[in-house]
Amino acid sequence: MMRSKRIFCIAAMMAVGLSHTGCGDGWADQWDMDWGGGWGKGNPQGDLANVYHAPSKRGCDEWTILARESFGSGRRNEANNIAAALKKTPSVKPNRVYVVHNKKDSRVYYGSYWRTPNERTGRFNIPDEMRQDLALIKDFTTSGERFFFDARISPTPSPDVGNEAWELSRNRGYYSLRVALFYNEPDFLNRKEAASKYCEELREKGFDAFYRHTEIVSEVFVGSFGKDALVKGRRLGVVANLPSKEVQELMKKEHFKVELRNMQVYSSPAGRRRTVQLARLFKVDEDPGDFGDDFE
Repeated sequence: MMRSKRIFCIAAMMAVGLSHTGCGDGWADQWDMDWGGGWGKGNPQGDLANVYHAPSKRGCDEWTILARESFGSGRRNEANNIAAALKKTPSVKPNRVYVVHNKKDSRVYYGSYWRTPNERTGRFNIPDEMRQDLALIKDFTTSGERFFFDARISPTPSPDVGNEAWELSRNRGYYSLRVALFYNEPDFLNRKEAASKYCEELREKGFDAFYRHTEIVSEVFVGSFGKDALVKGRRLGVVANLPSKEVQELMKKEHFKVELRNMQVYSSPAGRRRTVQLARLFKVDEDPGDFGDDFE
């Protein structure tokens, strides 16, 4: 683990904050949510007004079923029509179907499920009810087509957190260096808040920091680089794209040489040893990767 006071400070902030809030109660306090199925005063994001929430359970992570995604100019009407059709499906509870319209897509969701911590794996269990409902939706057939065949589990959509001026989409570079990931795990359920706070602290230290909230994780990036940020070179005798000198100079500062996960250095098994994940350059306008295998 890195030894800087800043890292210990954020880690302590995360731990202390979570000791006072459960999964449902913490959200209710922060977002003034009406857990009967709507948002409280202020309605921070109108498209999230109809999100369905089951009664909260302290210490659990709320997930849902993403039934279908729609894209393009007609995505809103298409998603609303799909939701209306899903509500008429036998065994489906109409009040559990809802639609969220985002900047690039519209999504039809079903249900609200609280995943309990699994002490053995360090992740969250998938409840039987969720598995059964997912199978039900996947098996729905219309005109001989399994219309919701690609349905999958997903964290329940929630309002984004952070200064909008620091969103990665505002970065004017071609590449940026990803230095941290945040994701919900047992005893830590505020990944969006932690990422935006870390971004803020880096900004206060004078770094050009940005954040991005994706479906499952929140990321923190540092720096704005052009297309020349990657150069041809050799690593372990193999030709590869390596960080430029400018990027390497940035990586020497703070802890930016490695990628932190929930403020700890991440490593993975490699034979008899463990390999530390180095910080990596990502294209600013590239769609975020699929983190499902790692963090579901």
